[in-house]
Amino acid sequence: MIQRAAALLVPAGFFVVGLCIAACIGGIDRVPEATLANTYWKLIDLDDRVLVEADWPPPPHLTFSGDLAQVSGAGGCNRLSGACTVKDTALTFQPMAMTKMACARGMETEQAFSAALERTRRWRIVNNVLELSDESGSILARLAAVAPST
Repeated sequence: MIQRAAALLVPAGFFVVGLCIAACIGGIDRVPEATLANTYWKLIDLDDRVLVEADWPPPPHLTFSGDLAQVSGAGGCNRLSGACTVKDTALTFQPMAMTKMACARGMETEQAFSAALERTRRWRIVNNVLELSDESGSILARLAAVAPST
């Protein structure tokens, strides 16, 4: 009886060890499975151009409200906010209200980001990356879920 119980515990022990290793490999600052609402989405790719970390205060990003009716964020220079409509995988942004600062950097990115938001018709999350695409399915922008700072 003891040998049979031990035989059952060995596979369970390997399973637990495997889970621990997987958790360690995943990294400490890994974001749990991100959802569209209440997640800080940092712009990482715009029109197939990877964005290099710049001296933006704050970096281009979006945060959707819990009810998915509002969005706020920054474009690379100015802060933005406005209404959005989400239904299943469909997503449209209403014209955004933006502050009107002139910045030495980030204005080109901001203009391209604003244009991408205007053309957005669909969304999906793949591996904690939010993809915004147009009606034909072409990806306009990718935004990564960022873990909240503690």
